[in-house]
Amino acid sequence: MTVFEDFECPFCAKIGAKVKLFQALYPGRVNFVFKHMPLTSIHPAAQLASEAAVEAQVQGKFWEYHDILFQNQKALDRPNLERYAEQVGLDMAKFKTIIG
Repeated sequence: MTVFEDFECPFCAKIGAKVKLFQALYPGRVNFVFKHMPLTSIHPAAQLASEAAVEAQVQGKFWEYHDILFQNQKALDRPNLERYAEQVGLDMAKFKTIIG
């Protein structure tokens, strides 16, 4: 299953919850592919949030970071992205290199 999401999109947040339910119902039977689709014309913070999530993936913490971003959709500025990264235990030196 391929999921296209924008971290500022409220509808994407609802789908994200359904994806977790689907994973629980069919463990090991469904492959999920997450595709970043920041709609920057209406969600100005979505691009940076996506870039931050990619670094979380590189560090093995994508789903934890994904969940925090969707729980805090209205607070996706750089300082908050860094705070969320610290909360999930990312290497902050590497993280800050990526998001500037």
